Amino acid sequence: MSRFRRIFIALVAFLAIALALAPWWTQLHPTTAAAYHIAEYRWRRWWWDRVGMPQSLGEGSLSGWVTDDANRPVPDALVLVAAVTGQTYTARTDAEGHYLLAGIPAGSYRPVAAAWGYELPAHSKGANAGPRLRIGDKPQRFDARLTPYQSPALTLDPGQLSFAAEVPVDSDFPVPASAIRHAFTVTTPSAILDGNFFYTPANGDGPWPLLAIAFPNTALNWEEATVQFAAAGYVVLAITPDSERGFDLDAHAGDARLLIAYAQSGLLTPAITGPDFVLLTGSFGSLYGYRALPDLQHLQAMVDIGGVSDAFLGVQSLYSETLAIPPPYDLAVASMGRPDRDPGFFLAYSPAFWAKHLPPTLIIHAYEDEIIPYNQAQRLDAALTAAGIAHETYLYHATTHYLDPRDPSPAAVAVFDRVLTFVEQWP
Repeated sequence: MSRFRRIFIALVAFLAIALALAPWWTQLHPTTAAAYHIAEYRWRRWWWDRVGMPQSLGEGSLSGWVTDDANRPVPDALVLVAAVTGQTYTARTDAEGHYLLAGIPAGSYRPVAAAWGYELPAHSKGANAGPRLRIGDKPQRFDARLTPYQSPALTLDPGQLSFAAEVPVDSDFPVPASAIRHAFTVTTPSAILDGNFFYTPANGDGPWPLLAIAFPNTALNWEEATVQFAAAGYVVLAITPDSERGFDLDAHAGDARLLIAYAQSGLLTPAITGPDFVLLTGSFGSLYGYRALPDLQHLQAMVDIGGVSDAFLGVQSLYSETLAIPPPYDLAVASMGRPDRDPGFFLAYSPAFWAKHLPPTLIIHAYEDEIIPYNQAQRLDAALTAAGIAHETYLYHATTHYLDPRDPSPAAVAVFDRVLTFVEQWP
């Protein structure tokens, strides 16, 4: 055997071993996971562009039982498998906890189960997920066990709160308006939550209804719009996600729940009419806002602007010719990994699967949104319609991903007016 051939064989063997060990390595070293996922996606697209996407030959089925920790059946549980390109195949359990998921294109999948009122998965780990299964001519079985969800105990301690001086602030979007900004910090054992504010009308002593806004980043970036809501007669709680939390949705959701509870209790200000409130979310804020829903009390309605409703649909958009996510945003989706390997992770970013448990909702999305395609709004609209949940959907033309008060275009003004009209239905 020639020296060149031996080197070539050794290199091929090394690459094969590296590819085989890469998923395991990225689990132990999460900081390298995103880079690996992006590299794998680029390789897959390069190969498929030359040889074509693989075609499944035949179909298979999956069946089994979903029970709780006490071995009692869990009705209406979701059982899901996903393809590498994001297509999902789902079934719901009957009253006895049994399901049959048929018509799955032949291939390799990892199943996951979940149900509202039980611990929702953040990853495909534990008794809620199965091993990789080869689904094809032979029927496969997957049984899952779910753990009932217990809302974490919430302790409100006035000693955790500190306040800065009140600051009058103005806005010219969509009309000249004024409000009072109140900065506050909550110091908990696990984090210092700063960068959060509540705004009150510039005149009067209240009380006023509560509007909570879960922003995708620093709340001050959106003050032009926040001031307008306060001027319209609301105490507006402006929530900034803690940057140290990263993409830990459960941690962000817990922070939002705590901040909202402080507002509802009157510990931030006594100028609130009561615990009832409306939640406005969008973009990344929609993810942790939805994740907080099982723990929120007195939520009357939601507004979703440019939000994510189905992360699997985002992966599908990577391979779509009509709604493809352009660079560099496509790499952000690719960095999340493969839904066929970890469907539980993507399910955590997919509130559309729990539409029947959502409050009345206003959905707003721009047709030209390149970061989060507008089919996310269409997906949520369809899910809410099927579930019989009251909702409104408004798709509009704009050049921004999120409602940007720094761009006071007629479209942005129309969006603000629609949001305010919707919110005013719940005094």
